[in-house]
Amino acid sequence: MSKALVNVETNIDEGIKFASALTDTVPENADEAAEIIGNEFIQNSRRVMMQNRSVVTGTGINSFRNRETGYGKRSIEAAAYLKFVDRGTQSHQPSITNYRFKEAARQYGLSQIELARSIARNGTRPHPWIKKATDITRQSSEARLKIKIDEAVAEANTKS
Repeated sequence: MSKALVNVETNIDEGIKFASALTDTVPENADEAAEIIGNEFIQNSRRVMMQNRSVVTGTGINSFRNRETGYGKRSIEAAAYLKFVDRGTQSHQPSITNYRFKEAARQYGLSQIELARSIARNGTRPHPWIKKATDITRQSSEARLKIKIDEAVAEANTKS
C-alpha cells in the first residue's frame, strides 16, 4: 500500500511579517475600540439617568471621564455619589447646604428642611442606571470590537 503525500508550501517569512504587523495593529485598534465603547457607556449612562428623572443639577452626568489605563483598557470615572443615585440610600441626615440638595428641594417643591426630614425618615429611593447602561452598551460592544479587530487584520495584511 503506498502512502499519499500532501505537499503544502508555506512562506514562513510572510507569516512572521503578518504576525509582527498584527502585534503593531491589534493593540492600537483595541485601544480605539475600548475608547469608543467607554464613550458609548457614558452616553448611555447619561441617557438612562435623564429617562429615570434622576438628574437634578447635571453635576453627576457631567462628571464622567473615560481614561486610558493600558492597552485596550479604559476606566470610566464619575462622581462618587452616582452609586447612591443608582442604589438609593438608607435613612440618614443629609447636608442641606449642598448645592445639589438645595436644587433637589426646589425641583421637588419642598423646603430644604422638609426634604431633609423625608430623607432622615425614609432614605432615598433608587434610580437604577448602571445595569441598564451596561446592558445597552454590551449589545453594541461586540460588534464594535469585531469591526476594530477586522481593521487590525486588514491593516496587518497591508503592512506585511
